Amino acid sequence: MVCAHVLAKFALLFLLSFGVSHVENKTLDQNTLVPVIQFFNQNYDPGSQYAIAINVPSNQCADYVDNNFLTKYPANNVKNDMSSEDKLYTAAELIAARPKKKGKFNIHSESILLRIPDKQGVVPMNQLLKKYSNGCVVFYTYNSPCVQTCTAPDGTHSILPALEELFRNYEGSKAFVFTDIFPHDKPKPELAAQLRLVDDRIPLYRCVKDNKTQQIAECFVCRGNNGNIVEECLK
Repeated sequence: MVCAHVLAKFALLFLLSFGVSHVENKTLDQNTLVPVIQFFNQNYDPGSQYAIAINVPSNQCADYVDNNFLTKYPANNVKNDMSSEDKLYTAAELIAARPKKKGKFNIHSESILLRIPDKQGVVPMNQLLKKYSNGCVVFYTYNSPCVQTCTAPDGTHSILPALEELFRNYEGSKAFVFTDIFPHDKPKPELAAQLRLVDDRIPLYRCVKDNKTQQIAECFVCRGNNGNIVEECLK
């Protein structure tokens, strides 16, 4: 597995050499995602499941490597709001959430950002996308969206309709990223098929940690050339 700092340097050289051509092609190079997801986990990880999303201008995509655009969103502010009653942080270019208890059930963090209106009656991701219609969006959830609820094709609480509606006309580059597979989903045969449904709506990636350093070390494009989800995103 390649070290994160090596990939970060590669990404920086790539961006300096070729600008943001990959962004203009509406895809994100998986190596560029390594320092982004590492920054999320290093600064905003509350120690349990969470989801976070950014939308920044396309000309700032090169700054992903240095994360300069995130300095306006201090880690303590984001974490405190994710620990509040609403479990939600919202700002102009960044939103984040943790699962929220409702009766006997948990509202999953992906749903809080993608499909549930906040106290102002606004779906956080919908508001975030309005900031830049042709920018760069990275939506990250630590655990993969669960097959029972989040990616169930006909489920009442599925995020698939939201992904379809939100990103259908979004003109910028976009990525949906996860690190671990939701523990209860590892033995489920429908996992691959339902991850494909996510990728049908927004490009799907997995960014994994190095076992020794616990740093994000490598990211994978989850859809292979044959149209199937690759093993690296299933095991």
